[in-house]
Amino acid sequence: MSQAPSGVSSSRRAYHLAMSRPIAFVLIACLAAPLADAAPPTSITMGEEIPFAPDVAGEVGLLATPGGTADNIQQRCDLPRTFAQTIAAQLRAKGIEVTLAAKPEGASGPVLNIIIEGVLGFSGPWKGPKTLVLRGELRDGEVVLGSFVVRESNGMGALFKNTCEEFASLGEKAAADIAKWSKAPRIRARLGSA
Repeated sequence: MSQAPSGVSSSRRAYHLAMSRPIAFVLIACLAAPLADAAPPTSITMGEEIPFAPDVAGEVGLLATPGGTADNIQQRCDLPRTFAQTIAAQLRAKGIEVTLAAKPEGASGPVLNIIIEGVLGFSGPWKGPKTLVLRGELRDGEVVLGSFVVRESNGMGALFKNTCEEFASLGEKAAADIAKWSKAPRIRARLGSA
């Protein structure tokens, strides 16, 4: 911070001091702006499967399946592998090179970690609306490049699809949203109807 020349009145000294702070702020803001607008990643590593969160949300109640929908879906559907492949295909369609790895946490470069947080909706004969919630974070080492939560719903459900097919269809919608986000990742993004 620069000092006003000696012999200058205190009001001029205060003015000089007050004007030097905004200049420093503007310089810092100009230097930081390119960091915020960094180019999106050209390659991403992600897991071969998108895991269910340990406390994945699902419907419970009188009409729910024993153990809740989340347990039922985990046992009946191959959503973790289906979602990983669908998301990877959508990212590739956006021009991003994707590597599917059994243990992505050991990879170098940008790593996209995603978990299934919610598979909401009744299964079996009690057809009705389904909702899928995924949460993800894009990191390069210790640096968080972006994060998101995506929520997709299918309204009243599909009469001629089974529950697994309905959630796979919602996964396709989520994958398209994630791929679009990947071209300009930002932190705490809300995708779909989140």
